[in-house]
Amino acid sequence: MSVCKYIPLLLFLWFSNGVADVQEQRPSPFEGNAAVHDDLPQLEGDYLGQPRPGVAPELFAPFVVAARHHKHSHPAFSPDGDEVWFSVYLNDEYPQKIFFMKRRGKVWTPPQLAPFSGAYQDGGPVFSADGRKLFFYSKRPRDGSGEAREDSDIWYVERTDDGWSEPVNPRPPLNTARGEYPGKLDGGNFYFTVKIEPGDYDLFRATFRDGVFSDVRTLGPPINTPGSLESDPQTALDGSYLLFTSFRRTGKDDLGIYVSF
Repeated sequence: MSVCKYIPLLLFLWFSNGVADVQEQRPSPFEGNAAVHDDLPQLEGDYLGQPRPGVAPELFAPFVVAARHHKHSHPAFSPDGDEVWFSVYLNDEYPQKIFFMKRRGKVWTPPQLAPFSGAYQDGGPVFSADGRKLFFYSKRPRDGSGEAREDSDIWYVERTDDGWSEPVNPRPPLNTARGEYPGKLDGGNFYFTVKIEPGDYDLFRATFRDGVFSDVRTLGPPINTPGSLESDPQTALDGSYLLFTSFRRTGKDDLGIYVSF
């Protein structure tokens, strides 16, 4: 992959209060460590029953995922389409928390707090291709107790017969003293974001085999650019191209989507 092109499209990443405030006044589905279920629309069908995307950007799942006054992450749907996971900043306050919804028959359940989230800042959930692992970033301490870390590590939970395992920290060489954020597990390649320094984030790739991460390396130029933010890597199903976001085009107030073949 060596050719980067700018794509003039909007990727579903983060929505601020400025976007959410265009919605009518309705209660938020989130409160504290739980979800408020009053006045939520009943959702049925694929992708929470939302219309298929066209060429114009639309707010996804208003009043549910895109809740008023709450910044949130991208939605992560399980490979079978029966679960969706996302993280939310409640009233722009820490900690960021991970919520999920499941399809029971035809109907989606209301948002519920993930059993492993709530005490520390957790965000950006992404599924492995087989749906057996859920990766996320967290500022929880590596030993599982005590004060939160200054920067994030990548963690994951594994699906079990009765839910999910305890969170696992892969530690070095994947996690370092900087800050790491998951992107996409594509076969044996794991793409992720690393905080080089404040305001400078680069994309990296690691090999993932038999539950072990190794061969961690930067994607380098022309994908990574000095002093800019490259993040949110996503690959095509056949691995033929890489999508990512960057501020490189017109400065740090213009987030763009780029593709590398």
